Amino acid sequence: MIEAFVWQASFETGIASIDQQHRHLVGLINELGDVLVAGSTEKLDGLVRALQDYVLFHFADEERVMVANGLDRDFMVRHYGLHTEFKQQLAGLAGGGNASAEQAANLHEFLSAWLVLHILGEDQVLARRILFPDQGQERPPPDHLDEGQRVLLSAVHRLYRALSRSNAELARMNADLERRVAERTRALEQANEELESEREELVQALRAIEQARMQLIEKEKMASIGQLAAGIAHEINNPIGFVSANLGTLREYVSDVMTLLDAYVAMEPLIASDPQALDAIRQLSEDADIGFVREDVHKLLDESSNGLLRVKQIVQNLRNFSHAGAVEWQLANLHDELDSTLTVAASELRGKAEVRREYGDLPLLHCHPGQLNQVFLNLLINAAQAMESPGVITIRTGCDRREDGSGWGWVEIEDDGCGIAAEDLGRIFEPFFTTKPVGVGTGLGLSLSWGIVQQHGGTMEAHSVLGRGSRFRVLLPLANERGGPSL
Repeated sequence: MIEAFVWQASFETGIASIDQQHRHLVGLINELGDVLVAGSTEKLDGLVRALQDYVLFHFADEERVMVANGLDRDFMVRHYGLHTEFKQQLAGLAGGGNASAEQAANLHEFLSAWLVLHILGEDQVLARRILFPDQGQERPPPDHLDEGQRVLLSAVHRLYRALSRSNAELARMNADLERRVAERTRALEQANEELESEREELVQALRAIEQARMQLIEKEKMASIGQLAAGIAHEINNPIGFVSANLGTLREYVSDVMTLLDAYVAMEPLIASDPQALDAIRQLSEDADIGFVREDVHKLLDESSNGLLRVKQIVQNLRNFSHAGAVEWQLANLHDELDSTLTVAASELRGKAEVRREYGDLPLLHCHPGQLNQVFLNLLINAAQAMESPGVITIRTGCDRREDGSGWGWVEIEDDGCGIAAEDLGRIFEPFFTTKPVGVGTGLGLSLSWGIVQQHGGTMEAHSVLGRGSRFRVLLPLANERGGPSL
């Protein structure tokens, strides 16, 4: 609020009720000045009503005080006349019901003059007549302003009008600015629509890229499995071979047993009366070594059963590795997934590395097991290919859990192979980058593995020292224990 008039001691009459009402009038005049400066007449009607209420109360109270103190009748008549004149002028300035800046300016100018004439003039005389009746009748002040007061009030009103014009110009500029902002907003909305259209095109392109990436993952996976096909066939053929051999031997044993039994059946009526026939049957039993056959046939059957179980386990591990038909995420035990992957990679690892398992505390994680198995297979094969002579591959697992249950589960695969040069370590996750000889690998294994781990909300860390080996750690968020992203 701009306070053109500040209440001060010189305004006081010494009569508490009158001073309180005068202070209220000063506040109303200052509020009216704010309306004039702001150029907004929204509050003008409310201020006019407040002024009218003030006049009714203040004049009635002032007249009551004069009567109660028995002032001179001529003085009171003159004072009543001033009150009547004020009411008429206020009604004229406030009438019409059309609030305007000009009305505010006129009201402000009229009330400012009244403040000087009435509060600093007439009411001061009124107070002296009541508070100091023995000092005689003072001559009433003139009913007009002196030149200095007129100059001061004129300057105040010019200032308010200048501020009002400035605010009007600011309002015009603000309207122009709002128009420009609206035009700019429409232009931005049009640009946003164009950007949205381009974004949709980019989304379609990204979908196509994602589809191509998934196809690339499947191709890389099939390429890896193709390289392992001969080894897997060998793993299956070994138990199948000795099962077949055992079954051949068992067939001969059973044939001999059947021959012996047929002989027993044919000669059974003659056994009791023909000792020679009984000796012949005994000889046949000795030739067939029935005692050994009875003992060995069970071992052969046990070996055959174990061999078939091995075949079943290899096939099951291969299915677990590929997770054929599984397209949705699921809770998985990564220790089981690692064991399945090791079975699939057995032919690549045999003769090159001893695998040591150092499994720790690792809860079930919500993941895509088939894709994580691809990551583990890539890391194991890379570790085996880094072995220039038979070495050790160590698989470690564990988790770093915080108090709120969040944290990371991790799988670490370390080898003591040839290692990676420091200048190459920062590029190993780039597509098609490889340190292997030409014709060995595509340079996509680690890049695709990185992408898979990122889709699981995790990350990969690589540490290596040239000539001493490498260590890769896959970190997956424990939050996936309760739910993870979908592909």
